Amino acid sequence: MKTIIAIIFSISVVFANGLYDDSYLVNAKSSQVESQMDKHLMYGDFEQVLRFEPIFFHPSTNFIVQESQNYLEQIVQAYEKYKDRDITLTVIGYTDHVQTKTEKVNQSTWFPTYPNDLTIESSQEIALGYATYTHDQLVNKGIPNEIIIVEQRGGLDNLYTRATQEGRDKNYRAMVTMYISKAKNADSDNDGVIDTEDQCPYTPAGHTVNANGCSELLNLTIHYNVNSSVIRDISFEKLTKVIAFMKKYPNFKALLYGHTSSEGTRLNNQILSEKRALSIRKYLITQGISSSRISVYGRASTEPIASNDTQEGREENRRVEIKLH
Repeated sequence: MKTIIAIIFSISVVFANGLYDDSYLVNAKSSQVESQMDKHLMYGDFEQVLRFEPIFFHPSTNFIVQESQNYLEQIVQAYEKYKDRDITLTVIGYTDHVQTKTEKVNQSTWFPTYPNDLTIESSQEIALGYATYTHDQLVNKGIPNEIIIVEQRGGLDNLYTRATQEGRDKNYRAMVTMYISKAKNADSDNDGVIDTEDQCPYTPAGHTVNANGCSELLNLTIHYNVNSSVIRDISFEKLTKVIAFMKKYPNFKALLYGHTSSEGTRLNNQILSEKRALSIRKYLITQGISSSRISVYGRASTEPIASNDTQEGREENRRVEIKLH
């Protein structure tokens, strides 16, 4: 038996202005709550955001379309699958477009069979009724009331064409979206380091990473001979990996930091550090990497990684650091 929708304003669900700048909500909470929920839904770090089939209603009777009852079951099934996570469920009600006075006057020309008598107020009331009914059905099926946010958007955001009767009828609906948080042990990039400890959360597949989840390829060092900016033969194997990486992942850019040991003057070391970085840049360009993806910096001897008091330390300091980001 078809169920008649009761338009109830004093319901016990949480209302919040979750996703829109222009609010058409009824009994909304304080602006502080609205702001917090807006940030949560717009910028929260979710594993998945599931958008379900529209829940359609008959515009003439406000009864739910029978087929949409099955869609409610799909929502419940999704909740059962992810109920061990933190979940937020938004239910937003809509109606067809609310005609302006001009549209009503000219509808005989524009839409000869456009019998829409909605006002802004009645549109909001009906849309809230759709969202409320959907909420109540989901709660009756076992979804906790406290995770559901009920909103209405009236005649805004038509999903279907207003040029046909079928399209206008389909705009009478409720839309349900499920925001699913990441599991506590989630590893989004499958690098073996869980997200809460991963300092490089978007490591490309197949890369060996360190304990912080950062690809070891992101921090390569090329060493140089004394007072030289010529790339050593033994360094080309490393550069081949850099080139392959940048070609496979065209969104990554290279930062080249040239360094020297402490011998020589500050000016000469600055020039030499820049030449070393430029030698890597020139080679990458010859191998097909766009110059727009390469930045060069000279650090002279200001950032040693070893003691300049020993030959071994000075050797370590004569280098170019390549960082991909």
